Amino acid sequence: MKRSTKSILFWLLGLAAIPFMLSCGAGDAPNFPSEVESTPAEDFIGERLFLDTRFAQFFAANMTGVNQLLPAGDPAVDRVHTTNGSLPGPFAGQSINCRSCHFVTEFQGVAGADNRTYADYTTRSPLPRVLNTFDHTPRNSMQMVGSLQPHPGPVFLHFDGEFTDPVDLVETTLTGRNFGWAPDQHDQAVAHIAAIIRGDDGSDQLAKDRTHGLSDSKLFLGKDSGIPSDVLIPAADRIDVNTASGQQILALVAKCISTYMGDLRFRHDELGRFMRSPYDVFLRVNHLPVQPNGGETIPQYNQRLAKILDGLSNPIFIDGKYGRSNIMISPSSLA
Repeated sequence: MKRSTKSILFWLLGLAAIPFMLSCGAGDAPNFPSEVESTPAEDFIGERLFLDTRFAQFFAANMTGVNQLLPAGDPAVDRVHTTNGSLPGPFAGQSINCRSCHFVTEFQGVAGADNRTYADYTTRSPLPRVLNTFDHTPRNSMQMVGSLQPHPGPVFLHFDGEFTDPVDLVETTLTGRNFGWAPDQHDQAVAHIAAIIRGDDGSDQLAKDRTHGLSDSKLFLGKDSGIPSDVLIPAADRIDVNTASGQQILALVAKCISTYMGDLRFRHDELGRFMRSPYDVFLRVNHLPVQPNGGETIPQYNQRLAKILDGLSNPIFIDGKYGRSNIMISPSSLA
């Protein structure tokens, strides 16, 4: 094998070792839930909340009504910054939402952009409002797929492990600088988010597309016999938003969004083996082992695969004809 080819393959091997280490024991396939089990009602509701553009400080400061469009959008979402320029903002005319930094198919078909796997592809994510002279975060928005996939050991979220609990991450984000809220505006942020949930009437296209046009208050109460089962949250989680505190409402919002985040997973086969990434497809079309044998450790598997790769005289490389999607997400996410 040519040295350059071997280097590329070992680079791919190093990247692919991460999901193996996160979710495989020695020779054991990870325990993935079925698609039905992994798509609870809070997942679909969480996706809608993930896309909602009304939780930001800019919306609070400029809204004319909970269910009304802004008279003018936040300039921060007019353009999307990348490492080599900028692109038209898919949420121009609105305000910040979670998807404003964790993009997916918004730029599909745009040269040099395409599928973003829930990342923003820039060096540091812009803040919607200058706070204490800072107009960018310390980091960019990392891809979210697989970040909550079950694995041994603790959960570390963000590049520096700032959060260990996804609910805490969501609550802090919605009430913090990423949504334009200053440190002394936490209570105001909670009150605003609660007001949006209480006043939502389900009339916008997002509610119609994701949750059958039901209002947030009906979804959270969950007692209407007409609520479809796919958005009927468990009885233990239901709240009456008219009597619940702002913090209780925020907690359920965060739980729904974090449930949605947890369903963003890399594709796998019926045995729990990862598939569909260029690396996974490369292994399969070249008839290479895709995971450790029983009793074989990850380092032993890596060494065995490296020897096989070293002796591969005519490898089949992967191009677009093998497909490009490596993400398993809830059914409506790509709509």
